Amino acid sequence: MTKAEMEHHNAQYESLIAQAQAARREGLCQRAIQLALAAGEHIDGMMQYERKRDDTQFTGIEALDMVLRYGSLLLDFRSLDKLE
Repeated sequence: MTKAEMEHHNAQYESLIAQAQAARREGLCQRAIQLALAAGEHIDGMMQYERKRDDTQFTGIEALDMVLRYGSLLLDFRSLDKLE
């Protein structure tokens, strides 16, 4: 993956997570799950970008954490199955 592709994935991930967090704050948990799942498409590129930039060690991934947390509460098995 090129540096430009990693930067693109990182920017997309950050944007979608920010939108998901805003939706969650507004009480729109289903929308937050959808946005977090969309952010999941960019996890690989985001992680590669962050590792090269900061030598980051990941302890969690916000997109996955959000789907697991709110998908379980809402019994949204369809979204949870998409994590496989």
